[in-house]
Amino acid sequence: MPVMTTLLMTGALAAEIGGYARFFGGRAETYETNAATKIQPHLTLAYKANDDVTLYGKTSFRLIYDLQFPEHNRFIGYQNYISVKSQSYGKIDFGYLENVAYLLHKGVRDVGLLDIENSDIYFFFPAPAGFYAPTLTHIFTDRRNLKANYTTPEIYGITTGITTVLERGEKTPIGPGVRYEHGQGIVAAIAYENEFDFAKLAASIGYGYYRNDRLFFPEQASADHSEISTGISISKYGYSVGASYRHIFLPDNLGLKNTRVYSTGVSYEQDPYGISLTYLQSSTEWVVKDTRRHLMLSGSYQFNKYLRTALSTGYMKFSSSDGVIDRGGLFIIAGVEFLL
Repeated sequence: MPVMTTLLMTGALAAEIGGYARFFGGRAETYETNAATKIQPHLTLAYKANDDVTLYGKTSFRLIYDLQFPEHNRFIGYQNYISVKSQSYGKIDFGYLENVAYLLHKGVRDVGLLDIENSDIYFFFPAPAGFYAPTLTHIFTDRRNLKANYTTPEIYGITTGITTVLERGEKTPIGPGVRYEHGQGIVAAIAYENEFDFAKLAASIGYGYYRNDRLFFPEQASADHSEISTGISISKYGYSVGASYRHIFLPDNLGLKNTRVYSTGVSYEQDPYGISLTYLQSSTEWVVKDTRRHLMLSGSYQFNKYLRTALSTGYMKFSSSDGVIDRGGLFIIAGVEFLL
């Protein structure tokens, strides 16, 4: 997590800056890219009511701004939103950010810097032209779309949330040679986390429904679609095992089917060391079936709260059922992270 540094504190007002800068270097078979960077600054302007303000519980107001600067144009993203949080009544977020199913999602713990979900390994292994299979088990609604989130306070380990997606999405891949713009919609989620004598248990389930999507095959079509995601993790004494799954449902008459992704993994963390073995597989089908397989072993070392290093090695594979796409290989990537 980024280190937050307070720049200004006047009574209940505060300005904080945080974020990270990651630098990668290594080798991936059959690909030429051998270095990449990813920088994400974070700025928060916050107001927190004094402890004696009890009418609505202790309440804070925040204005959050994030921006990513990656190489190779893999992803240029930002989020900026207003957040109002009450200890008694929960939290409301409005602006450009992730949906509640994404934010409450549980699952695999990866100790490396590349991550297994929406992995930065794709700096080194970009998907072949015309290939598509999902890269993460979270329900993903582009943070560039306007949203309103409400999240309840945690009660007996249970947190729930709902998102209203207020804008149509950007044109993104959803199948081999198919792109879509998701319509406006609703996303709901529930998460549970509790510490028992035998272990710590965390689980989540999310559901999203979008109306009037625009799909391009390349001709344009319209449809509604829904998604479901679920995840679980169990941890004890630094050991953790987790798994998660996501399925995207589209009408049968579009012929786009079997769009799903799952991930699983085990990890062990004992400061300052960490090690994890993770696996992600995804597929989708339209005319042909595209399949992605990603296996990764990672180790990390935390020097202090400002500096972390990691080394990851594994195997990446892209394939299609007609044999036209059959690409991948082994990789070894080292990374260093500076926390701001």
